Amino acid sequence: MHHLHVSQSKRLIWLYEDLSIHYSLEVYKRTPILPSPEYKTLHHTGTSPVIQDGDGDGHLALTKSGAWVEYMVHKYGGGKLGE
Repeated sequence: MHHLHVSQSKRLIWLYEDLSIHYSLEVYKRTPILPSPEYKTLHHTGTSPVIQDGDGDGHLALTKSGAWVEYMVHKYGGGKLGE
């Protein structure tokens, strides 16, 4: 997960912890309020979060936290936190 400091991606860290999902976290700082040029290479608008699941050509990358919550709960939740 690519976390931009002071953003909504904090809620996704909580979700990973609640579902006991192993994850890696890359933290980026704003300069001073805009995303860094390094972060903008992940997504052209610099929106946060940018989350990836899988490797190589078959990976999924989403930039909307609500979509990511739905994806994670269905794929990894095992009935926890979902309907």
